[in-house]
Amino acid sequence: SEYQLTEGHEEMEHDDHADEDHADEDHADEDHADEDHADEDHADEHDEHGHGEATVFSNDSDEIGATFDLSSDDFAQKVSINMLSEEASIVGSEAFMNPATSDEVTLGYYASTDIGQFTVDFGARFDFIDREGSLSHEEEHHDEDHADDDHADDDHADEDHADEHHDDEHEMEYYSRSDNNTSLSLSISNELTDSLSFTLGLSNVERSPSVIELFMNGAHMATGRYEVGNVNMMSETSNNIDLNFVYDNDGYFGTLSFFRNEVDNYIYLMDETEEEHEEHEEEHDHGGLIRADYLQADALLQGYELEVGKLFDFGDGELELSFARDALKAEFAAGGYLPRITPPRNIFSAEYTEDSLALEMSFKDVESQKDTAIGEMATDGYQMLNFNMTKSFVFSDTEKLSLTVFAKNILDEVARNHSSFVKDEVPLPGRNIGLKVNFQYN
Repeated sequence: SEYQLTEGHEEMEHDDHADEDHADEDHADEDHADEDHADEDHADEHDEHGHGEATVFSNDSDEIGATFDLSSDDFAQKVSINMLSEEASIVGSEAFMNPATSDEVTLGYYASTDIGQFTVDFGARFDFIDREGSLSHEEEHHDEDHADDDHADDDHADEDHADEHHDDEHEMEYYSRSDNNTSLSLSISNELTDSLSFTLGLSNVERSPSVIELFMNGAHMATGRYEVGNVNMMSETSNNIDLNFVYDNDGYFGTLSFFRNEVDNYIYLMDETEEEHEEHEEEHDHGGLIRADYLQADALLQGYELEVGKLFDFGDGELELSFARDALKAEFAAGGYLPRITPPRNIFSAEYTEDSLALEMSFKDVESQKDTAIGEMATDGYQMLNFNMTKSFVFSDTEKLSLTVFAKNILDEVARNHSSFVKDEVPLPGRNIGLKVNFQYN
């Protein structure tokens, strides 16, 4: 029963593909950078002069929640409350944001019932969010002791000395904001036949800007950008439609999903153009980094996901063959494409399992991405072939040994992820072959 409530909220959030795509576009890429680009991790530990000064990203939070089950035999319903207090800070050479705090109270309601042949699920979420943060502005100091031109040279030393003491002085500007958001979702599902079912989901989801989107203001070396937030941002509002079909019969299986998200005040990170950079280069070159601003605009995101496959009895085990494809089109309502959107992908997979043996091979065909934002470069497509074999040895109820042989990017492709901030500088990893040993003892 606990899962049902969680499922209700997850459906509401899952229906909001705009939020998912937004995360993929602007923030998950940072995680991708951490996973796929060792060079970027290395950059995080060095300042612009190459000196090793670690940057510490700290996130201290306290959270408490409760769920109340009010279900009856014919009607499932639950109420939840969750309270979160969070403080985020960045200390070190990459301190691109001042400490910021968030206090959030979330109330949730989930209900499910059968009406005729249909199952109806309803979810509601009410968010009450308070955020506090600040921006640092460099103070300009002028030497007033240079009225006498005859002593300009003598005073020049004093001026340098003054600069030496005042370079790190900043003027702090503090901000506080409160957001009250309401999100609603409704889904209707039905089994059309014994092997085919469908689900139609409708949702309206509001999302407050994060502390990063509000208060970011500095050099972020992992993305190679000088990122600037916007304290005047409004909450995103997304109207979503999802239609899902699921098929399963005699070893054959398949899923097909369509989604359409109309987003008001969509939040995204946009790089400055070369012309914009030249305009303010003399005033501030941002340490040679590209300036990127968090902006808002109405947007439309739509696409589909497809997977089909067949399960066979093969030898003493089972063989599963499958094909999957996904595609996303993301445009601004006023025209033009959103930045860093994943291109269409085709994935062919083969998996064999037999007792303690598991074999998996996948071939990913990623198409080129030419639907680019202003100032964004197109990205070529690539093919990625991976192999994985795991053999397990069970010695007792408490002891188990697993050996895994893996080979990633077997074709040694020079591949670039279009959604990565540093795709032009750092490609995805090349051929990687290795062995993993895992021993479990309980």
